[in-house]
Amino acid sequence: MTNTKNTNKPLFSQHYLDYRLQELPEWQLDIKAEFESLKNLYLSKKAILPTLNEAQTEDIFIKPVLEILGFKYIPQVISRGQGRAERPDYALFLNESERDTAYSLQNNETAFYSRVLVIAEAKYWQRPLSKVSPNDQRDIFKNANPSFQISSYLSGTNVDWGILTNGREWRLYYRQASSTATEFYPLDLVELLETQDIEQFKYFWLFFRSAAFEKDSYNKNFLERVREGSTTYATQVGNELKTLVFDQIFPDLATGFIIDVMRRGKTVEPKQIYAATLSFLYKLLFLLYAEARNLLPITTAYRDYSLIKITQEIAASLDKQRTLSETSTKIYQSLLGLFAIVDRGDKALAVPRYNGGLFHFDFHQNQDIKDYPENYFLSEHQISDAILFPALDKLARFEKLPIDYSFLGVRQLGSIYEGLLEYRLIIEDEKTGKVHLENDKGERKATGSYYTPDYIVKYIVSHTLKPILEERKQRFADLMTQIHQLHEKMIDGRLGVQSRNGLQKDLQRLERQAQNTLLDIKICDPAMGSGHFLVEAVDYLTDELINILNEYPELNPILEMLGKTRNSILENLQQQGINIDINLDDNQLLQRVVMKRCIYGVDLNPMAVELAKVSLWLHFFTIGAPLSFLDHHLRCGNSLIGTTAKEAEANMMKEESGQLSLLTGPFVGLLRAAEIMRGVSTLSDATFAEVESSERLFKEFDQAAKPFKGLLDIYVSQFFGVKQAKNFLERFGINAINAKFENMNAADLAVYEEARRLFDQKRFFHWDLEFPEVFIDLESASWDANSGFDAVIGNPPYGLVESLAWLSNLYNDFFVYFWSFGLNNTRKGGYISFIIPAAMLTGINYMSLRNKMINFCCIKEIILLPYDTFSDAYIDNCMIIVQVNNATANYDVDTKKMRKKDKVDILEDGKYDKINIQTWKEDRNLKFILSMEFIKIQRIKNDANFINLGSLTRIERGVQLYDFKKHTKEQIENDFLRSNVIKFDSQGNYYPELLGKELSRYRLEPEKKSYIRYCNDLASKRDQILFTSPRIVLRRLLSRRGELMSCYCTDTLITTDSILNILVLDVNINPQFINTLINSKLLSWVYTNSSTISVKDDFPQVTYEELKSLPVPKISFTTPAEKRQTYLENTIKLYQQYQINHNPNILLTQIDHHLNQEPEQADVIHDFLAYLAEQMIELNKQKQTEIKGFLTWLARLIGTDIDNLTNKSKIQSYLGDYYKQKQADNHLTLDELIDILKKNKKKLKIDITTRKEQETLAKEYQASLNTLLPIKKQLKQCDWLIDEIVYKLYKLTPAEKAIIEEENN
Repeated sequence: MTNTKNTNKPLFSQHYLDYRLQELPEWQLDIKAEFESLKNLYLSKKAILPTLNEAQTEDIFIKPVLEILGFKYIPQVISRGQGRAERPDYALFLNESERDTAYSLQNNETAFYSRVLVIAEAKYWQRPLSKVSPNDQRDIFKNANPSFQISSYLSGTNVDWGILTNGREWRLYYRQASSTATEFYPLDLVELLETQDIEQFKYFWLFFRSAAFEKDSYNKNFLERVREGSTTYATQVGNELKTLVFDQIFPDLATGFIIDVMRRGKTVEPKQIYAATLSFLYKLLFLLYAEARNLLPITTAYRDYSLIKITQEIAASLDKQRTLSETSTKIYQSLLGLFAIVDRGDKALAVPRYNGGLFHFDFHQNQDIKDYPENYFLSEHQISDAILFPALDKLARFEKLPIDYSFLGVRQLGSIYEGLLEYRLIIEDEKTGKVHLENDKGERKATGSYYTPDYIVKYIVSHTLKPILEERKQRFADLMTQIHQLHEKMIDGRLGVQSRNGLQKDLQRLERQAQNTLLDIKICDPAMGSGHFLVEAVDYLTDELINILNEYPELNPILEMLGKTRNSILENLQQQGINIDINLDDNQLLQRVVMKRCIYGVDLNPMAVELAKVSLWLHFFTIGAPLSFLDHHLRCGNSLIGTTAKEAEANMMKEESGQLSLLTGPFVGLLRAAEIMRGVSTLSDATFAEVESSERLFKEFDQAAKPFKGLLDIYVSQFFGVKQAKNFLERFGINAINAKFENMNAADLAVYEEARRLFDQKRFFHWDLEFPEVFIDLESASWDANSGFDAVIGNPPYGLVESLAWLSNLYNDFFVYFWSFGLNNTRKGGYISFIIPAAMLTGINYMSLRNKMINFCCIKEIILLPYDTFSDAYIDNCMIIVQVNNATANYDVDTKKMRKKDKVDILEDGKYDKINIQTWKEDRNLKFILSMEFIKIQRIKNDANFINLGSLTRIERGVQLYDFKKHTKEQIENDFLRSNVIKFDSQGNYYPELLGKELSRYRLEPEKKSYIRYCNDLASKRDQILFTSPRIVLRRLLSRRGELMSCYCTDTLITTDSILNILVLDVNINPQFINTLINSKLLSWVYTNSSTISVKDDFPQVTYEELKSLPVPKISFTTPAEKRQTYLENTIKLYQQYQINHNPNILLTQIDHHLNQEPEQADVIHDFLAYLAEQMIELNKQKQTEIKGFLTWLARLIGTDIDNLTNKSKIQSYLGDYYKQKQADNHLTLDELIDILKKNKKKLKIDITTRKEQETLAKEYQASLNTLLPIKKQLKQCDWLIDEIVYKLYKLTPAEKAIIEEENN
């Protein structure tokens, strides 16, 4: 009999356990005494253990083991878990002190469990740990599933670690695992004791002893360190595989197929090669993962045919550098044979029939060739050993050791292969088969960087589904109460046959409702990719359903259904003549049900759909059961382009374009289609016959839905330029469904054909025809009044897209349309949870979307993610969770801003900034501001005394030089529009270029080392006035201190996209006044706190729209001209005195005086700030003149240019920054300067160590500092004064000013 052990998902990497664990100091412990203690205990009780009940097993064996392991414990501690009060058998502690402290806290569950190290659940000797044990006299909890119990206890107590044991088998569970119930670390203690292998026994001792759970100085315990090491290994392997698959494995395999196609004299089709190669890789991936987890019987005769065996033989050949045949296809033929074994099963090898379509290689019928084109290609072509050997070896080994695919998991594997989906195959040379991959931009680098990190997926899934499950749990509880009551009634012997039959019908109805309540939760990812969100949804749903089901172990219709599924699988194996020892626990069976019934996914890429199926099959593989049919819920199509039959009906009726009633008459077939789809979902697929039934029923559905899809294709085609489509529908009405082509005239036939062509091109997706059971109420045979998904989740693509105005009048961005889809296809009370660009929160273009969210949703959470969440994404992102059609007038939104140094666990710390929705509603642009500090000062933006900067200026980017659509690759590489010398030609002038690095606050230093030709060849030319008129130039990067950086410019200088040009349109406004506002602490603070897209990285980008929205005070120029000039001159005199005596009080009092006049004399302050801007610019010029002079002198002295020196930047910025100056100057001291020069002595023409040279340097350096330090002090005082005056001009209170100053310090 085959024994397939350890098929659970692993808690730790087997690679780490086999090869890395031995490097830890714990492995060196001498544990002979502990081994002897446990062995003696076992041998002394061995004879009686099989006869004991649970309590006796605990007393005789389990408690002594726990004591030997070093635990102190409190038995039978109440936990309310997810509902009723329950008792984990033990709360385990590190020592007596911890236990004694916990005794006094038993009435406070939260406080008590915060002290608990581990919880433990014990069962009688060798009791099955993953299933109920009905009618078992030795089990007082015979209807409870132990694995359900431990999962529920961990969830209810919030304790991280749990131990489940029946004395012989010991399992370690981790609350924060991907799936608490199905991921665990199991060991057979008896086997370890009887074999007397101390080295193997260490795996038990090190992982289950009390010290394994004790935190170290870094707040991590041994188990967490092993898990972290396992994860690090998986990450390293994943990154290596991602690169290898992209750069070598995929191209090499594709090359192999191309060579074979050419050899056969066939035409090479890149798309076909691409799809077939991906399909081939998916199959290899499936086998590598399934064999690593013992899901295929790797310990039986199957091993001789396994992929493990094949790759081991390949490794041996390659290590011995054997010559590989370019003709033989031995290995490829072996793989095809292996595919057939998995497809059809093999009694002799103890392999049940699995299939599911992935390994379908039976092409006796033509339809099979159409249904499985990639598999047909693979069956007709081959790859030589010379190509296949190294490709398989790279997939199977990392650093010469076998890759542990069991721990790598489908999520990491999904990230590897999902990256391929963004690329197409480019054939460089058909003769040699040389290929490469590139995306739509012509880029060849491997990505996958948009693959969503696990912690974000887990957060979105749990926080979206938790409230849905809480509501379903209550409904289920009510139904279970009614079911128990009915059972009580049916016990009554006085009931007549008719009454009993009536109760039986009621019971069947209630049981069906109970099943549907928990199992008809509908979750959709409309851009599913590899299925990452769907895999997590199944894991989370299963774990939570297990906790619910654990509360109702008796008369539970779902547990009964799982029991029937288990029996069907076992009977099916018997019929196949396969005898394997398998543990079909309820967890696995429930996962299969959830996977088939609850999740829905759509993707435009058919290979993404296949990858999602592979991910789900692998993650929820059940030994002995066929691969579930998933085609009914994982569909290929364009989520955004299509309609619904209900919407089309309403619009066509509105336009009186036919007597349409989609659920009666000819449209009654749609109702039948919906019933078929529900039938597909409820089939358990426990046997291959059921899988075939699922496939047959789905094909029936597809056939039944085709006429309706054709009608809706025509309906949608009118929005894509098919002008006669509307007329066609008006004339045919409902008869369009059954219209005969042969009876159509040429014009009508053209409409039909054009609609069909558009479908092939656009992949229209009509949601209620693809998933009718989501939108149709089968009980009333009508449109569901509250139709749609319970949750729509995912990380949809973003970026500008062709206008779909007929779908939505919102901004043309992918994610906006996905939001529109979510709002239209999520039921009332359901949830939408997406990762979206943070620009949505504040960007002007997304105001309409925010308006919809506020008015049609209840916004639950917004989390701004760290800047490096997606390394290749050039925008910031956030998570947002909303409840649809549940808008309320007043509520708080949970918000959190994760900054780049924040750790993952900050997501689950339960701490949020709660922002009242009214705050956002009152903002004129409905901005979702996440800064609590800014909200306190938000009145600035809403005050009628302020206007937006954009309303009195013209702000535009500089020129864009190149565009792939307009210029050749060679032109771009040669930078043909840029020159290092000034030129003039017939096509345009060469203007000096202003670079970003030449611009900072109040400082402009154009070196004029490059020139740009201003001509029509520019990708974006821009208006010449932007480069020739007096203006403010602003750098697109914020400074390291988060400051806006601008300067007034009168020179003719051309800029590129790195600089914004600001023309002041109001002739009364001095541009220098605007310059001081932009450079002030206040507006820099307002900008960074009102914009969620300005914190991308160390060099945040300034965004055009956010800059335009900055508040500027309205200035009334009412002071008579003569008085205004006099006031300005007096204020300037006070400023000059301030620069001498450093006392600003008299000057600031004068400022207050002008601002407190009636009418306010803000125009005087306007003039004075403009004057101060001029002072700042002039002082910076003086500073830079002196610095350049000294550096030029120094270069002559040492005989080399400063740029050639190490630490050159320290010398070039020898004065230091005045804003960093606290108590003392932060300029470079003479000694520090000499030390830098000494380190560069080999580059110098002088000996800087001599007294003469040092004296010469000292004299000139001190003279320079004597000039610079007073300037530096004036700069600091002037800059400080500007900020103080701006605070007064904006009428900030002392408390508001303190908020800004605190953040700037």
